[in-house]
Amino acid sequence: MMKTAGRAIPLLVRLAENKVSGVLHRVAEIKNMLTKLEERLLQLTELRHDYTERLRSLQLDKGLSEAQNLRRFIKSLLDMEDRLKAERESIEGRLAQAMSDLAQARLDQKKMQSLLERQSSRQAKADEEKEQRAMDAAGIARFNRQTV
Repeated sequence: MMKTAGRAIPLLVRLAENKVSGVLHRVAEIKNMLTKLEERLLQLTELRHDYTERLRSLQLDKGLSEAQNLRRFIKSLLDMEDRLKAERESIEGRLAQAMSDLAQARLDQKKMQSLLERQSSRQAKADEEKEQRAMDAAGIARFNRQTV
């Protein structure tokens, strides 16, 4: 039993460490996605502001057609912004879940590490007791040889 557990616990520790690494990698990817999305959203917002200013400064003599085209374009930019904001909320939800997974993985890793430390401590104590018994037996054998 002890030999099987002795081999299994270090494996469990490595598995827990791998899980933490995997979740950390996933968190980094999600944060990167969020950063890129925020950059796109900022660019889109700046573009929309630019076209809104163009619409405001549009001379009446340039015609109604150009104003309508600008309004349609601004409307499509607003729609894109809404989609990006919805995507951001989705990514933020994924990030929150990944952070929760990371906390759990770290807790599991800590438990496995603690198990390994306890098992190592028990093994060291057992080895020490075995060595003490061997020394006691040797001492008794030496004593018995002297008294003969």
